[in-house]
Amino acid sequence: MKRLNYILTGLLLAIGPFFGAYVLSIAIYTSMPNAFGIIISILLVLTSIKVGHYIFKRVQIGGPLDLLVATQSSPELDNLEPSHHENTKRRNPDELVSLINKNEHLFMGGSIKIFGDWLGMPYRGKLRFESAQYDQERSILEISFKEGEILQIVKPRSIFEASSYFKITKADKVTLILNPGGIKSIYRYECIGKTISTELSINTNSHTFDVSSSDSAVMMYN
Repeated sequence: MKRLNYILTGLLLAIGPFFGAYVLSIAIYTSMPNAFGIIISILLVLTSIKVGHYIFKRVQIGGPLDLLVATQSSPELDNLEPSHHENTKRRNPDELVSLINKNEHLFMGGSIKIFGDWLGMPYRGKLRFESAQYDQERSILEISFKEGEILQIVKPRSIFEASSYFKITKADKVTLILNPGGIKSIYRYECIGKTISTELSINTNSHTFDVSSSDSAVMMYN
């Protein structure tokens, strides 16, 4: 039932950009009934199809809520320093490690996605911080979870946490080590320019990677 709801919701949301582009293209061609008007109209429709496909795909992966979060996020805002009155705090790696090991961190745990790729069902499951360490020489932040998973982040930049989410905006490489039933699964993500290289250590998992370099390197929601 949920899958059917996602399909129907995705279709409804995807039709919006196409309908808007169609109406606008008619208006443009009416005011410019020439080759230039036709070209602009075609470009508008083609762009709307691409946007609609992105919307439909995003809803199928994480549902309407994931689409809303992706739409509202802004990379430029990540460079702003949170005010003292905000619940969101910017952390450096050493500070974060100290807070986690003292159990004084704000974010208690939740579901995770890496470069936009959900591990498990979106907003399902919960990874809870247990301990952390930071290798300054190699710039590697390692976070261990109570469920046995280990998250390794190479050169993490712009770390934010609040009671409702945890985010590492940029990183060169992210590795998540899972241990379901004693069988290790290692997910590797490496940022190379504007592309994300992915690797899964074993083929017994049917996980399909869906990554984007525009997404945060690590994003967790409770």
